[in-house]
Amino acid sequence: MFARIKYWFEEVDPYYTQRLIIIKYTYGMLLFTLANWIFKPVIFGAYFALGLSLSGIYDAQIFDTFKKKYNAIIVSFLSCMILSVTLYFMYPHRVFFILTVISIFVTMYVVTHFKIPSYSPFIISVFNTYLLINNSLSMEGSLQIAINICSTVWLTLLLTIFIHKTFPNYYHIVMRRALVQYLNNLIKKINSIIENNNLELYQQALEQLYTIERFKNLVKIKYKPYYFRIFIYLRNIFMVMASFDVNKLNHVELIKLRDTLNLLKLSLQNEQEFEYIQIITKDSTFDFNFIDSNIRRVAYSWNYICKK
Repeated sequence: MFARIKYWFEEVDPYYTQRLIIIKYTYGMLLFTLANWIFKPVIFGAYFALGLSLSGIYDAQIFDTFKKKYNAIIVSFLSCMILSVTLYFMYPHRVFFILTVISIFVTMYVVTHFKIPSYSPFIISVFNTYLLINNSLSMEGSLQIAINICSTVWLTLLLTIFIHKTFPNYYHIVMRRALVQYLNNLIKKINSIIENNNLELYQQALEQLYTIERFKNLVKIKYKPYYFRIFIYLRNIFMVMASFDVNKLNHVELIKLRDTLNLLKLSLQNEQEFEYIQIITKDSTFDFNFIDSNIRRVAYSWNYICKK
């Protein structure tokens, strides 16, 4: 049974990102519960809705640096606070309320679409969170309630940032798994060339390189330069293999390349140092010399990561 569950997780979450999110939000909900018990926010709807709906923006893959992630959280929370307070006071005046909603929505859409397009997918999330907050309020236009909304939003924002700051950085697991998937596709491609099938697998490898590129800036600082170099060197190998002239390839060298990449893949899977094996001979073409030099550089960077 456990083997089936593990297989299912590997199928639906090959890079481990969803499992990390589940662990993080379990940790986050524990802290939210503790903070609710200590601070007892007056407007629980604002506290709960913000924590549930907007804190997930941090893990959106469109934001590939920590600065972008924290900026997205702050902008989303403050936008929701301003929206909630503004429309709370406008609610008794129904015509102005409707016009204000339309104006705000159009303004947010235009600004994000032309200035900060990465924020566009989250406009609806902000509006939905506003609805969750204001549906729990009495709509008599009380200044005290508006102050309570602001204080609750700030409490939730600070707690959300604290959760993400204190949760351990496991992005190196995502990077390592993406690298393994990428190498697996290159190995399949070499096998297909050897067997004269010539399967088209470069698109999958390109997608995995894109995943690696998205996460390379999120790993721990001590690993970042080495993962960046591994990304560059493996991308170089991809570019050369994508331009192979199949009719001029030496199958002996291809087999050596496949075996070497397979050993590298196993080293990454098992988090072990990689023993570099030269794949070239004195008659090797420029392409294989270039691939060999990049594998040697990958080995150096990966072995340095293992030592850390």
